[in-house]
Amino acid sequence: MADVLIGAVTQVRKPWVEGGTNSRLFKCHHVTIALATQGGATNKIPASLFGMSRVTEVSNAVVTDDSIIYQTAPIISGTAIGIGAVASGIPTDVTKTVELVVKGY
Repeated sequence: MADVLIGAVTQVRKPWVEGGTNSRLFKCHHVTIALATQGGATNKIPASLFGMSRVTEVSNAVVTDDSIIYQTAPIISGTAIGIGAVASGIPTDVTKTVELVVKGY
């Protein structure tokens, strides 16, 4: 597989900005993403999908039918979002449509 492409992302609501420290503004996106075996260590959800160079915060990813909630976090470099398996938290690829909020710059 490969990294998520922009065509898999749909805005749930209009993006907004929040104030940060040192006058840095953070972009915020509430989106759904149609994942096709993506989100693990090699098939990434890159920050660039959201017009960001770094993701600083991300909500849990909720499957759109409310059947599963996945743990999510920015990877250490902030250049992508990782998704953890439900029981173990180990990075895993997911094939579901999920909804989440992404913040970064």
